[in-house]
Amino acid sequence: AFGRCVILELYGCPPELLGNESHLRRLRAQTFRQAGGVLLELSSHCFAPQGVTAIGLLTESHIPTHT
Repeated sequence: AFGRCVILELYGCPPELLGNESHLRRLRAQTFRQAGGVLLELSSHCFAPQGVTAIGLLTESHIPTHT
């Protein structure tokens, strides 16, 4: 196998954190470092009235987040 795809559906998350783009960016960067991944670029966009999409481009792969 060349890779693994994991999809998570999380419930009970605080809405104020799911809509906080800067919090999600910090959390993503911290997660990549702790996992030992090499983060090349982190891009995100905040939608109105709610929701954030963020993607971390890694040397190993990528990790998207959609709220």
